Amino acid sequence: TLRGLPDPHKKLRIVELDVSKDWSIKSAAAAIEHESGHINILINNAAILEKDHKAGIPNGERAAWLRHFDINVASPAMVIQECLPLLRKAIANGKLGTIVNISGRKGSIELCPGTERVHGNYAYMCSKSTIQSDGNSPDNLIVLFSSSKFRDREQTIENKEKIRSESFQHQEASLPFAV
Repeated sequence: TLRGLPDPHKKLRIVELDVSKDWSIKSAAAAIEHESGHINILINNAAILEKDHKAGIPNGERAAWLRHFDINVASPAMVIQECLPLLRKAIANGKLGTIVNISGRKGSIELCPGTERVHGNYAYMCSKSTIQSDGNSPDNLIVLFSSSKFRDREQTIENKEKIRSESFQHQEASLPFAV
């Protein structure tokens, strides 16, 4: 569990968040603002992959497709939208402000051309591939790694490539911390 993570500097704060509920996103952002006043890095790692074939073709169901797009596309956008003022506060104070949307091979049309790896779940592939697009401003809401409004363009591109090559081309890896 998150509560069991080592915290040698006593800086780890756990904030409850249900990305499918707008009130929960607002509550989490308010708690973070109250605690620290800003966010340096926002990591969107929440996703669903239902393996019951209801989000595939044939025999797919609209409700299953909509669940995937709600959690895998709309929820990261809503989290970014709510946390953007906190990222901007970090930047205004001379600190780093970065948005990272996590997606893996199963969400990549390029890296996972066959559907057998996702059990025929086209909704997952389609929804997760949307957050793999690079955005050049937070106004685009779906940003892969970081935004040029947060740092100069060259540093942003350099950081994107460094992050992409060193950390986030993962296979089913999980991060040590998630909100």
